Amino acid sequence: MENQAFSAVQKLDASHDVDAFDCGKEPLDRFLQRHALVIQKAGSVQTYVVCRGEQRVAGYYSLAVGAVEHADAPGRVGKGL
Repeated sequence: MENQAFSAVQKLDASHDVDAFDCGKEPLDRFLQRHALVIQKAGSVQTYVVCRGEQRVAGYYSLAVGAVEHADAPGRVGKGL
């Protein structure tokens, strides 16, 4: 296999090859392969990928927005809010 450069970070879409992705953590692999695009389309999460070769995903991260009211935050967490 020749040394292929990584792509720029891209928003996940249906053209990305996620089937062979294996980071060594089965729940993370399964999230990307089965759930990331579906919940992205629903507007809950945005997933970004880096690819090698023909859209083959080499890594990813997902972002979700959430909020915690100061009064509801556990002790240590609340101190930082």
